[in-house]
Amino acid sequence: MKGITFRAWQGGHYVTLAELLVRLGSFGLGLTWRVEVDEVVDPRVPEMERRSEGAGMDTLTLLSLTTPFLQLIDAEARGFAEDGLAVVLTEVDSSLWDVRAADEHVLDELRSHYPVIGEPQEALPPRGVTFGSCPGGHLSQPQFCSCWSRSASPSIRSEPAGMRMYMSRAISLAVP
Repeated sequence: MKGITFRAWQGGHYVTLAELLVRLGSFGLGLTWRVEVDEVVDPRVPEMERRSEGAGMDTLTLLSLTTPFLQLIDAEARGFAEDGLAVVLTEVDSSLWDVRAADEHVLDELRSHYPVIGEPQEALPPRGVTFGSCPGGHLSQPQFCSCWSRSASPSIRSEPAGMRMYMSRAISLAVP
């Protein structure tokens, strides 16, 4: 999956998850979603996570839970099509959106609306990645390489060092 990163705040406007769901258009309409949020700041968040269990929820259900305005902190929404993972929308600290998509047209649509500040060669690793010394010795770089291995842990939140690396990657993209 290729990815792009852009600021969540566009001038005085915060780009919400609901706005991104709408920008996905017909591509996103048939997806099934699972959402994880690291910091619960709104009473709708537990309901989103509850509906994410098992088979997940459809796009319209997720959209109804994120409108009229829901600002997330450290959240990830994964959209699945019948053939697997199709899109990952990761909101980093209410300041950045990292979007990974199997379809390049999705990224093109977002590029046309939001100034991109990063297009990593390899998109950020998915949740559940174990962080540590990679075989290639790339740990000191503020980016991820293909050396990172998957673990059985269900979420990045169980890896505090992982979150620090994730945030250093986000910060390196945010600083001009």
